[in-house]
Amino acid sequence: MATKKKEVEQISARYDDDKKRYVELTKRRGRQQLALAFSLRRRISLHLRRIRLALARLSSPARPAS
Repeated sequence: MATKKKEVEQISARYDDDKKRYVELTKRRGRQQLALAFSLRRRISLHLRRIRLALARLSSPARPAS
């Protein structure tokens, strides 16, 4: 349980960093900056999916090992 919470915190920190970079890049509006912003946007959505998955695992009861 503690490792999953730590994992969520790490993913959230990466998400925050990427979101700050995305906002900074989209303000500049250059072609190269927009391309970087688009790739960061994809990474941000992946971070959000990982956070949701980790949270779902935290909230679901542990399954017994088969």
